[in-house]
Amino acid sequence: MADTSVNTQAPDKNKLKSDGKSLNLKYPLDLGENYPHSVDFVIYLPKRSAFSKTVKKAENTTNVSNYGELGGFKEATSLAQGVYAVQGGYQIAKDAAVGAAVGATAAGGKGFLGAILKTAAGAAGSAFGAAASVVTNSKTQAALKGAIATELIKKQSELTGLKIERTAEKIDGMISLYMPANFFTTYGHDYDQISVKEAGGMLGMLGAAGQSLLPSGEDIKSVDDIKKYLSALPGAKNPYVALAAGAIGSSTQTPILGGSLVGSGFADVSLFNMGYAQNPMLEVLYRGTNFRSFQFEFMFQPKNSKEAREVQEIIKQFKFHAAPETNVLVDPVQGFGGPTPSPMFFVPPSEFGITLRHGNIKNPYLPRIGRCVLSRIDVDYSPSGQWQTYADGNPVETRLRLDFTEVELITKEKIEKDGY
Repeated sequence: MADTSVNTQAPDKNKLKSDGKSLNLKYPLDLGENYPHSVDFVIYLPKRSAFSKTVKKAENTTNVSNYGELGGFKEATSLAQGVYAVQGGYQIAKDAAVGAAVGATAAGGKGFLGAILKTAAGAAGSAFGAAASVVTNSKTQAALKGAIATELIKKQSELTGLKIERTAEKIDGMISLYMPANFFTTYGHDYDQISVKEAGGMLGMLGAAGQSLLPSGEDIKSVDDIKKYLSALPGAKNPYVALAAGAIGSSTQTPILGGSLVGSGFADVSLFNMGYAQNPMLEVLYRGTNFRSFQFEFMFQPKNSKEAREVQEIIKQFKFHAAPETNVLVDPVQGFGGPTPSPMFFVPPSEFGITLRHGNIKNPYLPRIGRCVLSRIDVDYSPSGQWQTYADGNPVETRLRLDFTEVELITKEKIEKDGY
């Protein structure tokens, strides 16, 4: 029978904002006593988050990156800027060198736009020299845009490079839940089928046919050699002749009639009539590795008001940290004003560290899980198919399903050394 004495309260809205308390939540409350197996969720809050007041500081800052910086990116942007300078130099010199003009316009600019104009002026001035006229020619404008864009990219790459840095701060504490009944993961790798015959193209097909038809000891030096030998063959039912005829005919255009001499199925029909079929010569090639995903499903059936409040807070924290932030304070361009709020950007959601435990230690028989993002949350407030609440309206039972995606690629090194 449902405990009608349960009296739940709304989750503490200030828990992660200013009280400085650690985040320690668990279900059931006797976890560890009657439930020796558990799952710990540690939360990593983005450093730019406005809710980072209660996180541990620099000693717990972590950075995850699968590849680091893409080599040569900075050099490539410098090269691109030089290419634009060469391409646009003649026209700009003819119309007017624009660096000083843009610089003069930007001199009175304020705020973010003024900073961009001044940066652009530096790019234009360094690339094209100084002059004092307004650019109206479209080719000149295109060249200037290219120079500005590449210079801005270059400047940004000097700060961050072309790489992903997942820098976050660990919240003090964790969410601990009982080990669900089902747990599995998939190690997925992508492979594509490729036809060696198609990869060789017409020359490969003609080469195979020609080598099979030529007298032993003779080499094929050109397509003309193949055509010469094939033209001298008798009209026998030879599959190599069919392949060669199909390859040449389907790729040879007829200016008078339009289209190719024969259709793409010419060789297949000819071979079928001879009792043959083409072997596509398929091979399997590795293309990449998938990120692992994990699903956890928990059934909450609180036994008292304290446990009911704990369940509410657990669900709220998962929803809270899976969501982004808006009205972000944007850092100014160096030397121009202070941070300004902007709705144009998000602060990404938090990330999670997941540990599977047996008692007080990590379960050595289960795989290690890397940093994850919470990609989906399903909350079912009537999992039994019937709406049931206590006297105060709190659901008698709640099912929570969490879908996580790992942000670290699993390699041989991680499996061998780290136990993934």
